[in-house]
Amino acid sequence: MPLNDKILSLISGIDDPSTRLEIARTINFLFDVWKTGNAPPEEIKNALNEIAYTIVSYKFPLLSEEERKKKAQEIAEDIFRAFKMESLYRMTFSRLRGKIIM
Repeated sequence: MPLNDKILSLISGIDDPSTRLEIARTINFLFDVWKTGNAPPEEIKNALNEIAYTIVSYKFPLLSEEERKKKAQEIAEDIFRAFKMESLYRMTFSRLRGKIIM
């Protein structure tokens, strides 16, 4: 599933348009940071986990703390995998650039 679809799925159920926009902007910002390589992967994963935890806590207030953390981590990992999938070409090109350009 493309990153934008994952974001839309994540923010579904949140009625406030400004909150939905803020979440989407933040995740897209993290994707831009990932693409440029300006932050280590663990830092980006941690930020995604914080965002996911906040959303899970909002959408599923009856879950236990343990369940919220687990669900948030699954969501964060899923989004991070989408980051990797959507940047495969760029990562491959930059790794092989020296072999391609003569």
